[in-house]
Amino acid sequence: EASIARHCAYLIAILRAMARDEEQPIERIDLLDADERRLLLQTWNATGADYPRHRCVHELVEDRAGQMPEAIAVVAGDEQLSYGELNARANRLARYLVKLGVGPDIPVAVCVERSVAMVVALLAVFKAGGAYLSIDPAYSSARLAHILDDAAPPVMLVDSVGRDALGVARLAKHVMVDLSS
Repeated sequence: EASIARHCAYLIAILRAMARDEEQPIERIDLLDADERRLLLQTWNATGADYPRHRCVHELVEDRAGQMPEAIAVVAGDEQLSYGELNARANRLARYLVKLGVGPDIPVAVCVERSVAMVVALLAVFKAGGAYLSIDPAYSSARLAHILDDAAPPVMLVDSVGRDALGVARLAKHVMVDLSS
């Protein structure tokens, strides 16, 4: 009953707006009254929570992995990782990145699709102390070349999509770690 009443109020708001100005595009008609707008945009959206601002993201993930290792941390499509799995994968990759020379002020290009692997890659770069350079595989080849020439990252993390976007010639100029294997 409440839903029907709300939808009737929306319809009346549309009809009134149309009667006031028949040339007005429908997307400009405001359906919400002040109370409903406040409820949707402020009350229900008040999701602020305190968190330790002196801690880095990878430290917070490590803490959560210690507290609740089986809790789901990341879901992308059909793939999901628990906090324990996420932390373990990120640690393995971070150790490898350190062996490759990644540390403070060392950029690491991350050219992957949005995926679980992307989250693992970003956490690993943070854990290794490097700076991640996010590269969208959808960028044009000219844009990709400009970014990589400008930043000159010694290490690149890619998946199959990133590898295809960058091409063999570009990848040969950097140490490449393929995350799709």
